[in-house]
Amino acid sequence: LEVPGPVPKTPVWPEELPLPQDARPLQYVAFPRRGTGYGSFAVALPAAAAFRAFLPVAEASGWRPTTAPNPEATGAVFVAVDNPALLMTVNFIAGRGLIFRRRLHK
Repeated sequence: LEVPGPVPKTPVWPEELPLPQDARPLQYVAFPRRGTGYGSFAVALPAAAAFRAFLPVAEASGWRPTTAPNPEATGAVFVAVDNPALLMTVNFIAGRGLIFRRRLHK
């Protein structure tokens, strides 16, 4: 078993994935051959407020929610406006944001 080197304190966050303004990346793991990536980040706001703050950032970054968000929602599924084959899910829980991105097909 070969163990990789130390994990960086601040992960490299892909620029195509939006982050709320006050977010601090915690981890990001990419699986390039599968076209997927998973990440988490810290946020100061409660879950529903953090999600509401995230929506305009996501839309400005080229992601569109697949449904009209409920004001009390804490997450949603998004598609990339310029490439509907890219899917992103975002969920917020106490002090954390979780993100998953996947290419649906080539």
